[in-house]
Amino acid sequence: MSSLQPHVSDAVDALYEQAIEQVERGHNAFTVACTLTPENLHEFDDARAGWHHQYGLGSHFRAMVLRELWDYGWQDLHRTLSKHDRARTIGYDPEKIPEGKDAPHRTTLSRAWNNYLGDDVKQVVEDLCGHIRDFARETGNLLGSQTLSVEDKEDVSPRTEYRVKRRTAHEAADQFREVFYDKIDLGLPEGAAYTKEDLLDLFLHMAFSNDFANNGAKTWREEVDDESTAPSGETLRNYIRIFDELDDGKVSEMFDALSDILWKMADRRGYLDGFVDVAIDGHNWLYYGDSETPRISSVNPDRGTNKAYQFLTLSVVGDEGEKFTLAVRQVTSKQEKLEAVKAMVKIADERVFIRDAILDRGFAEVLFAQALLETGVNFVIRARRNSKTKSMWMESKDGVNVEHGVTMSRSRPPYESVTITRLVLPARERVDYEYITFITNRELTRRQARRIGKSYERRWGIETSYRVTQDFLPRTASTDFALRQFYYRLSVLLYNIWVLVNAVVEKSIDHPSDASPPVTAKYLLVVLRNKHGDQSVT
Repeated sequence: MSSLQPHVSDAVDALYEQAIEQVERGHNAFTVACTLTPENLHEFDDARAGWHHQYGLGSHFRAMVLRELWDYGWQDLHRTLSKHDRARTIGYDPEKIPEGKDAPHRTTLSRAWNNYLGDDVKQVVEDLCGHIRDFARETGNLLGSQTLSVEDKEDVSPRTEYRVKRRTAHEAADQFREVFYDKIDLGLPEGAAYTKEDLLDLFLHMAFSNDFANNGAKTWREEVDDESTAPSGETLRNYIRIFDELDDGKVSEMFDALSDILWKMADRRGYLDGFVDVAIDGHNWLYYGDSETPRISSVNPDRGTNKAYQFLTLSVVGDEGEKFTLAVRQVTSKQEKLEAVKAMVKIADERVFIRDAILDRGFAEVLFAQALLETGVNFVIRARRNSKTKSMWMESKDGVNVEHGVTMSRSRPPYESVTITRLVLPARERVDYEYITFITNRELTRRQARRIGKSYERRWGIETSYRVTQDFLPRTASTDFALRQFYYRLSVLLYNIWVLVNAVVEKSIDHPSDASPPVTAKYLLVVLRNKHGDQSVT
């Protein structure tokens, strides 16, 4: 950079005041960039006189701020501005944008930085964005998260795949420790023997080794450089037990806030733009203790027990198979399940455009259909096969049959009924039955019915996501509900970070979205836990 004019810092200060007002309101990087008014930068020396620029300084400046905040390559900046009328919103004159395009050419954007803007203006962009990032971190607004940065695809070759994967995983680990560790409050007193980082790193090791707290603590002590940073399993459990989850829901409250931060990180990268399906699933964390333990439910016998902690999750499923757990609820009764379904759909409806809420056979009941109707969303529930659906299958010409205006009723109190659409479709390959059946509140054509089947196939990926969540879950025999809730919610948070890391890596290296994730759960755990004590990672 050339020597800066004295009033460059004044320009940064003025723009910073505009920016932090938007950051404090929780706005994303795009909104922050759009609200900047850099008219006073015209007086700075730049190369405009010798460059046939088509667009004004303001639009280019705001685009460069957006690129710096999101750490984008030129291709990704161009792709972002081409969506949802963003180029016009950020200030580019639509009359000057090339015909058939939604944003200036990628080369126009890169030349604006390399040939158009002078050194002083570039310095304003870099200094301003540095200050904005610092303020955003302090206020919990992660609009500039480096975890979700993406390399320019033009700069990636097959030989760089490992480097990109490794770099992204390490950035995710750094961001996790900086942001999420800071916001997990274990209530440590001043002068405590161990830091919060020591305790959470032990959790990561327990998850990696799929071990109980006591034995996990012993093996962790063998791996760390400084044993004084390796707490016992009992120490970790004691701090978590301080939470009053049964009466005040302190664990759930904390992790709901953490999940909201992570969702904003995904949303600000356009991770699930447009219409998406959401899947609601029930998960049983099997329990082998006393059936009178608080918050335990009776379940179908499985692996030597009929008791479990029951969790409901709502996951967002994108068109390319993206899966992101947006809400978690622990339930013990059907009434709690009904209320949880409605609450989670409401959370999703505030964050994404829902195409269909997709549920498995455990929800194929009148009361759940009624609860979903109350939310106003379209729903698709896989139903149980019976003589009526068998007849529909036999009467179909190509395996697809749709019946509208079907009354679904309860045979015991409360005697409720709903009107639904029932459909049958050919079963996917490699199963031992011929057809599957669904119920929905939608009026469907046969063509639309086929799409329902494809959507449900994507939803099957949620079962895989549940198994991956277990990779982040340590083992425990504890009867303490706060500890169980803490373990489960932190495992879901780690799973979501894993999803976002893979989304970034896949985009960076053109990894097929339907192939195995390039970053495994175990690899991410290794990177996360090996940040302990600033140990190097190999």
